[in-house]
Amino acid sequence: MSWVPRDLRPVTFDQSPDALDVVGATFAVRTLIFSKRVARSSKLAFLVCLQLAACSLNLWFVSSAEAVELQPLRLELSARPGEPLGGEFRLVNDRAYPVIVTVVSDRYPVVPFSETSNVVEPPSCASWISVVPASIEVAPGQETSIRYQIVVPAGVTQEHVGAIRFDVDQAASGAAAASAPGHGQLQVTMRLIVPVYVAIEGYRDPRVSIGQVVVSQAGNTQRLKIAVGLANEGPVHVRPFGHVTIMNEDRRVVATLPIGRTPPLLPGQRGEVPVYWKPEMPGRYIAVAVVNIENIQLIEQQQAFLFEGWL
Repeated sequence: MSWVPRDLRPVTFDQSPDALDVVGATFAVRTLIFSKRVARSSKLAFLVCLQLAACSLNLWFVSSAEAVELQPLRLELSARPGEPLGGEFRLVNDRAYPVIVTVVSDRYPVVPFSETSNVVEPPSCASWISVVPASIEVAPGQETSIRYQIVVPAGVTQEHVGAIRFDVDQAASGAAAASAPGHGQLQVTMRLIVPVYVAIEGYRDPRVSIGQVVVSQAGNTQRLKIAVGLANEGPVHVRPFGHVTIMNEDRRVVATLPIGRTPPLLPGQRGEVPVYWKPEMPGRYIAVAVVNIENIQLIEQQQAFLFEGWL
């Protein structure tokens, strides 16, 4: 049996429109202090204890009034083996109390490219990453910087990926000030994960192939799903974008559907990019998919189909 407080149920969390591969924020329950009011309800107390004993509480929510700002949200780097490269993160504590920020390198949080994509576990660069300071207390309204350095071992030719994890806890002084007699307190750890991609100079040529363009009805809706199959055959991840053009049998354009932003397509990974279209009338059509990689139009595929109307 699982219980999650009504106001703490998972919701969509998007740190940045450009950071589709950033794993939002994970909140791990640390302590729960019961007030006399809560303790009176034995059923509620039992359910809370059961939930805490069973698992951590993972949320995709951050209050805009109590946020910790972090930049950048993604690192895409190019390096030479044996030569260190580095930079810094900017972190701002917008909360009303001090926080402790702990920073460690970690494995890459794999994000499926699509529902049909294969699972790829890329080689990790976590051991290449060091951060300074590894832990710091940040006062309310304070801005601080955290430096990172990456050293690629000799002989590496393949892109490696990893992550830098920021765990944000309420400082002891802030926790003491926030607690009040007779009230419950839920203390959580906010976790921000920044993906790190390290490509090797001289081994960066993207190679992506396009598969079939499959047209089908999108579930029980009155829309068509046009799925463009892609496969990354190169040594580095890519971020495909582009559009699908719909033409009638007279080859007149009736719709242009942007592919939009996608998660990274890792080396060796396959998946599909879906777009959706609602035809205005039955007829014969052609779907032309144009996919761009790194601002270069590389691949194009088309598929003719007959739409006979909705049943």
